[in-house]
Amino acid sequence: MVRFSRQVCIPSAAGHVPPAGAPIPQEDHDEPPCPRVPAALSGYRRDPYGYLNVGVVEQGPAELAGRAVFCLYPHQTHYVVPATAVTRVPEGVPARRAVLAGTVETAVNALWDAAPLVGDRIAVVGGGMVGCSVAALPARFPGVRVQLVDTDPARAGAAAALGVDFCTATGG
Repeated sequence: MVRFSRQVCIPSAAGHVPPAGAPIPQEDHDEPPCPRVPAALSGYRRDPYGYLNVGVVEQGPAELAGRAVFCLYPHQTHYVVPATAVTRVPEGVPARRAVLAGTVETAVNALWDAAPLVGDRIAVVGGGMVGCSVAALPARFPGVRVQLVDTDPARAGAAAALGVDFCTATGG
């Protein structure tokens, strides 16, 4: 077991997080919202939407103690998880970059499923953290054209930084 002290996390806009003490809606009882969180938290809800964390092991095996680690766990300042639940962050990698590992993994899995080929045109809907991660990867493939689609015109700057086209989706 390790005691973890969070340095950085990524809050999620996946949905509204009810205030502490709010009852968990019945539909949320069916599945845990993220790893190591029981579906029903005794009638109270932690932040089930954010779970990407990088922090320092305060107590644990000698090879992890004092080291920066990545962990999937609901956002909290401190928590205890099995030592096998954390992954050491390589020396020199800033916490704010390491915390993106889970999002980049999602992007890689999306590309494996999509299996883009040379000459494909790819539209990525949603210019948030995951959408930008997905768009960034095939943008480097030769002969592939990528377009980021979002309702927020301000996301055009992110698309430009990634080297992909951008268009707005107005919902109409």
